[in-house]
Amino acid sequence: NDGGKVRFCYNEGTATADNNGKTAGVIGVNNYGEVYQCFNTGHITHSAASCTAGVVGMNTGGMVSYCYNTGDIDGYTNTAGVSAYNEEGSTIRICFNTGNITGENTITGGIASTMYDASVISDCYNWGDVYSVWHTTGGISAGCSGYNENSGTLASQIINCYNIGNISN
Repeated sequence: NDGGKVRFCYNEGTATADNNGKTAGVIGVNNYGEVYQCFNTGHITHSAASCTAGVVGMNTGGMVSYCYNTGDIDGYTNTAGVSAYNEEGSTIRICFNTGNITGENTITGGIASTMYDASVISDCYNWGDVYSVWHTTGGISAGCSGYNENSGTLASQIINCYNIGNISN
């Protein structure tokens, strides 16, 4: 998705990848677009690279809203329930995850794995268990970057979210 709108879409099947791409139940990459009222109930697996999620694999400057994942997600690095890697002011709002999330390497989160460059998660919740074999694990997001004085990028934020899933590594 390159600046477009993906609305009212869903995946109920299994998606498996073993290459260096972005893998998700609905859309692999969302560049400055909108993903609205989409969901995944299928099992998503990625054994080789980063950005594996239930709804969006990589979100650059886009909006993901009113989306959810109930499927189990098994990834390598940057693995999440809703949208894995988020950058350049991406927003995830009013979304939830109830699937179990497993990352074989690092950066595993219930809603997002990583947030950079003033990205925001708001009004979201995670009920699924989150497990990372290596480290950096979180119920909402595993990583949330602060203000970078050298580059001038603004801090990312997590607002009005909660987790009740088990977190372990």
